[in-house]
Amino acid sequence: MIAACAYPAGCASIRTDYSARENRAAGDNGLSFSFGSLSGTVLENTAGLQSGNDWMNYKGQVALNGATELIFSGIGTSNSYGGSLDNVAVTAVPEPETYAMLLAGLGLIGTIARRRKASSAA
Repeated sequence: MIAACAYPAGCASIRTDYSARENRAAGDNGLSFSFGSLSGTVLENTAGLQSGNDWMNYKGQVALNGATELIFSGIGTSNSYGGSLDNVAVTAVPEPETYAMLLAGLGLIGTIARRRKASSAA
């Protein structure tokens, strides 16, 4: 089992790539995940290719209530190895208040610049 660090409250976006292990039968590549209220399984009934990996992408968004762990677990039927996992990325999704503060700040900077320009021209 792989557990990442805890994430604070708010909205988050998760993205990861996953692939069945080579030369493994369907049911032997399962991978489960949980992140706040978002949970599920991938590769549960997917057989691995004879050689190489067939990478797939997962994306999701979740609202977090307090500190939350991102957990991945292998759930292969006979050995619990699960599939391959790569490029895990978790990013915060800005709340609407963040954009409102940004726009208010830009408006204030514009107002100050306009007043300075008007006072230097006079």
